[in-house]
Amino acid sequence: MPVRRGRADCGGTAVATIQWAFDPTVITWGNQVLGSLPPGDLLVIDEPGPLEFVRGEGLLAGLQVLDAGRYGVVVVVIRPSLPPEAQARWPHAQVITPQI
Repeated sequence: MPVRRGRADCGGTAVATIQWAFDPTVITWGNQVLGSLPPGDLLVIDEPGPLEFVRGEGLLAGLQVLDAGRYGVVVVVIRPSLPPEAQARWPHAQVITPQI
């Protein structure tokens, strides 16, 4: 089951962007997995994006897990256009910008 498809292949998928369509069954499964993660020392979340931060859709359980604060260290990869949204949600987070 594909997580995402090109927009032209999406049909009537409910969770979509201009370019991509996300299979709602996979989104539901992903949210269940993220929501059932046990507390731990380290959590890495790779790129919550506009679906989560701007539209309130997608893998929202990932944001909720981060909000719960059940991990010693959390690393969240954010695309360059979204730091204001991330900093508004987690104002005490330390921002590390890689030097390329």
